[in-house]
Amino acid sequence: MEPYVNSLKIRASYGELGNQNVASYLYIPSVPISNETPWIIGDQRPSYATTPSLISEGLTWETITTFNLGIDAGFLDNRLELTLDFFNRKTSDMFGPQETLPYTLGTGTPTANNAELETKGFELIFKWRDRISSDFSYNAQFILGDNRSTILNYKNDNGLIGTWYNGKDVGEIWGFISDGLIQAEGENMHDQSAIHPNWRPGDMKYRDLNGDGEITYGSRTLDDHGDLVRIGNTSPRFNYGFIGGFDWRGFDLFMQWSGIAKRDFSPHVNSNTFWGLARGWGNSAIFEDSPVLDYWRPADEENMFRPNTDAYFTKP
Repeated sequence: MEPYVNSLKIRASYGELGNQNVASYLYIPSVPISNETPWIIGDQRPSYATTPSLISEGLTWETITTFNLGIDAGFLDNRLELTLDFFNRKTSDMFGPQETLPYTLGTGTPTANNAELETKGFELIFKWRDRISSDFSYNAQFILGDNRSTILNYKNDNGLIGTWYNGKDVGEIWGFISDGLIQAEGENMHDQSAIHPNWRPGDMKYRDLNGDGEITYGSRTLDDHGDLVRIGNTSPRFNYGFIGGFDWRGFDLFMQWSGIAKRDFSPHVNSNTFWGLARGWGNSAIFEDSPVLDYWRPADEENMFRPNTDAYFTKP
């Protein structure tokens, strides 16, 4: 084994550290002050103060606990090196909501150290280096890593999907699944009146995933989310990289490549490069050769644009 495996080392580490990346002065009660009231009182808009927020008893820093297990190995006269790391990073005493208090209280409930988050992942590195002659040497390195973060504990008594809940993967995207575009009046489709009262050719159809004949949001909870499902995740997955180069008689070349193998992207509603005409005139635009020009147009439309019934976007 020795001629092939030149070195082998197993590493392990464990540590805890306070997380100071949180809002400041949460333990100090303060009175919010604004420069001007929304109303004119007399002939001016005076400064005013609102109800101070409540302070949570015993509020402290979040705690990050990290466990790492790694292997370092060298092969073939250490020309080939391997580094493999597995890690588990848990954030305890995270800030989360407390129980809901009556609205007549006049202020929001304070945060508490009652949430927990866990991140698991790995990193793999292969390195190869060799000298062919006294004039020429080269090296190459490949890197692959991945991690996922999961909510272990969060106070969400109703199981609302619009916020964190126990077992949620950070970055989840919830939505409906498209069933194509409506092509004609009176087309056979499920009842979508819970979303909008009127549907016409060129609008989107959605799949009835719970089989009740209607497309609904349900109560937006884990127990009743209608036809909403997890359609993606914005967290980047499987980051990879390549580093390589060579040296020849004093002339050297170095290059570095990196990328993400998987990530779901949900464009913001005001992204005019994707959606085109957004909600307000100040952030609406249509650009030449933009994807938004691939919108539904009927076959009998008499204008400068060709019909496009197999479009990506619905009609404007």
